[in-house]
Amino acid sequence: MIGTADQVADKIRQFYEAGVDLILGGFLHYSDNLPAFGKTVIPIVRELQANRRTSDELVVV
Repeated sequence: MIGTADQVADKIRQFYEAGVDLILGGFLHYSDNLPAFGKTVIPIVRELQANRRTSDELVVV
């Protein structure tokens, strides 16, 4: 995946919603990019998931 942190996080969310539960990542500069991924993308993914749970709870069946 290539894009901004928001774009990558949204793509991960889309994969998760489609049933994917594991993504293998590769980084050109592993020692620099992996920590940056953890600090920028992962929190966005968690926020998107938390927002998804909250909005699902608001839906009355």
